[in-house]
Amino acid sequence: MKLLAIDLDGTLLRTDCRISDYSRNVLNKALKHDIMIIPASGRCFRSVMKLLSEVEGLSYVIGSGGSTITSVKGKKLIHQDAFPPKLASEIFHHIFQKNNFVSINSGNDAYIQRGSEDVMYSCGMDKILCDNLMETYVRLYYLDRSIYREILPVNKICIASIDPEELSRCLEWLNQFNEVVCNYSTKDIVEISLKKSSKGNALDLLCNSINDNFDNQVISKEDIIAIGDSMIDIDMIQYAHLGIAVDNAMEEVKKVADRIIASNDEDGPAHLIETIINKIV
Repeated sequence: MKLLAIDLDGTLLRTDCRISDYSRNVLNKALKHDIMIIPASGRCFRSVMKLLSEVEGLSYVIGSGGSTITSVKGKKLIHQDAFPPKLASEIFHHIFQKNNFVSINSGNDAYIQRGSEDVMYSCGMDKILCDNLMETYVRLYYLDRSIYREILPVNKICIASIDPEELSRCLEWLNQFNEVVCNYSTKDIVEISLKKSSKGNALDLLCNSINDNFDNQVISKEDIIAIGDSMIDIDMIQYAHLGIAVDNAMEEVKKVADRIIASNDEDGPAHLIETIINKIV
């Protein structure tokens, strides 16, 4: 194994949205043995780096569900897929005016409309997750204007609703847009992305970029392991030579995985990585 692509929420992170000391130590050990660790998350780059601040040696982050790739050095955004501005504005306005919670990922950050915090906490989402996300959300008074005026390129839109039936209606309304896809990242959160944007596509782009720019490093599919738990991890798991689901993963994910390991709360990914390292050393 040369590269490990790993999801965060529900996979590497425990239910309390934190990385355990054991998992952090194993990741640092893997990086010292020249195993490239690629966090691949629905979160924005800034949120990922806050969670993994004590993991030393990360090179790249796949963020926003595969819509962005950021180089850790210099926080340079090296790839992003952005919604057509009119489409992003139309989707945001329709969903937001229905009193749903809406966040957007743009570049290395995630944004919410200031004043919508109470709606988020009323949508059935776990309070620990809400608190954790709030730590890095950028709050804007006029988020809608920033989207409409193309100040913020929109890479991904997340929605949650106080009313499950209203969320279903929003998903039905979104079916009219052929260029977007909707996936549940948790039972309460739906992520809206461009069809061309996915963790698997981003992983392929990143590997090709590494192979093109570093003469001494060639990464093929046979060198890649991917671990995840939710619908937005499926194509990444299928792309890798060895695709793995944690035991707490959605059933759809388990069906496509080559192997199922212990859950996130049991540090399943870290135990697997340590086993691989011990075989290398």
